[in-house]
Amino acid sequence: MVDKSKTHGEREFVDRVRRATGGIPPPSPPELDESVIRCVEPGSDLRERFVQRATTLGVGISECKKDALLGVLKQSVVRHGQAVIEPALVERFPELAELGRTDADDDVLFDAGCGITGVDFAIAETGSLVVSSGATKWRQFSFVPPVHIAVVEATQLVPDLLDVLGSYASDARLAANFVIITGPSRTADIAQRLVQGVHGPIQVECVLID
Repeated sequence: MVDKSKTHGEREFVDRVRRATGGIPPPSPPELDESVIRCVEPGSDLRERFVQRATTLGVGISECKKDALLGVLKQSVVRHGQAVIEPALVERFPELAELGRTDADDDVLFDAGCGITGVDFAIAETGSLVVSSGATKWRQFSFVPPVHIAVVEATQLVPDLLDVLGSYASDARLAANFVIITGPSRTADIAQRLVQGVHGPIQVECVLID
């Protein structure tokens, strides 16, 4: 049973705090010395740096021209089985619709061998992929199937996380959430033994296109 008097008291307390702090502007973020916090030097080859870091994390990397993307992904689907494809990616590359389902329900998602998505950014410093959610960007496509295949365009490569946060901060269409994917899912919560694929895909592949 809910203690309604306690709930009401908590509500009153929160209301008092809101009234007391309503006129106080939020604190300004501290100024950052980018010469200290940035690890990717200006003029660095972002593509090469990203490939090196992602490969170290166990991400499978393939590179192709845009007109060869369909053929490369077909080979991946043959290897991994039934695919589900993020609708937002099909909007950018309509020819990919033939590779699998874009309106997948839970049964299809859990039966799929791979999920194919786009990304918002690829971070050169850490080899990470950044994906966000939205009307045609469904989170399940990148973490339910055992294999996540991400399509990355050269223009989506950025030096580090500061560039990602800066872009999102200036975008009025900011998504409900974004996820930073750094290699296959892994955890060492149980007995400090590293296990892959517990909380997400056991395998991550990235297709870099020009």
